[in-house]
Amino acid sequence: MLLNDDFLLTSEWGRRLYHGYAEDIPIIDYHCHLVPREIYQNKGYEYFRRVLCQVVGEWVDQGRLPEDEEYLGSIIRDICYNNARDQLGLLRE
Repeated sequence: MLLNDDFLLTSEWGRRLYHGYAEDIPIIDYHCHLVPREIYQNKGYEYFRRVLCQVVGEWVDQGRLPEDEEYLGSIIRDICYNNARDQLGLLRE
């Protein structure tokens, strides 16, 4: 249970990226660092998505990444899901 919908998301960009791109996608780790059952259950990785979005949002605020929401969303989706999906040859439902 989280304290609120924006738990760990202290920047506006972090909130926008999490709620717009990462909130509902699974985490897949094709390097086998995660337990397969936990991947299937999408267990406990919400914190990873939140922290990732917050870090990317901070980089935008610092000028290290452009203020391009579509580009940033693709980075989030690639890290969380697309890279592993492509490596494993999975199809998204």
